Amino acid sequence: MLYFKSRSRSQRERRRALFVETLEVRRLLNSDWQNPGERTDVNNDLFVAPIDVLQIINDLRRNGTRQLGPRPIGTSIGYIDVTGDGFASPIDVLNVINILNSR
Repeated sequence: MLYFKSRSRSQRERRRALFVETLEVRRLLNSDWQNPGERTDVNNDLFVAPIDVLQIINDLRRNGTRQLGPRPIGTSIGYIDVTGDGFASPIDVLNVINILNSR
């Protein structure tokens, strides 16, 4: 006759704690082109200033309104997607201007 040693409650809880669950996939909503610290700080100098507006305007003048792809490594272009919608557009300029006007 075989006898099985019953497991104590703590052994069962420990075993239960090691169970691995499959998690759902989550995507970050932050754009590669948006400053993760302060979205309206386009040149990442820790200040929101008129130069941030000018940087977006210059980029729009050179390249026009467009959908932004992955950020190239080592690029010197600032964080021009203030809204985080994946586009470089005049609404990004307006957002920075509104922040400057509210101060």
